[in-house]
Amino acid sequence: NYKMSDIPAFHAYRDAGHISGTAGQVIFNGTRVNNGNHYSTTTGYFTAPIDGVYWFHCWSMDVSGSTQYVNDYYELQRNNSNADADELRVYTSAAQAARRHRCGGKVQYMDAGDTMRIYNQNAHMYGTSYVYLHWHGYLMQF
Repeated sequence: NYKMSDIPAFHAYRDAGHISGTAGQVIFNGTRVNNGNHYSTTTGYFTAPIDGVYWFHCWSMDVSGSTQYVNDYYELQRNNSNADADELRVYTSAAQAARRHRCGGKVQYMDAGDTMRIYNQNAHMYGTSYVYLHWHGYLMQF
């Protein structure tokens, strides 16, 4: 039996510097909420403690608004997979003269021990203040 206070939930942010288009795992170095400590600020992974349906959402801002950043994206990946069924891509689809926000979310069934991460393919994300680059997740149903 779970109490509401035991429900896995996290809200992580990044204030450790911009992401400048380099492919790789995005590490969110701080949390506002980390119920159960299932999100690691060291590795950047959320690890599901129990089988269930989870909600994940990421929110970011372009690092500069330069018009060169066209079709750049990052992914929400389950178990490090970029297979169509296991990831969600969050794009900036057109050149912009000003900074833009982008966000994406997904509902994902996860087995206990499965991981979720944000993997950058080529996005340029603002990350020097805790207010611009976030992601969160929580157990919806078990």
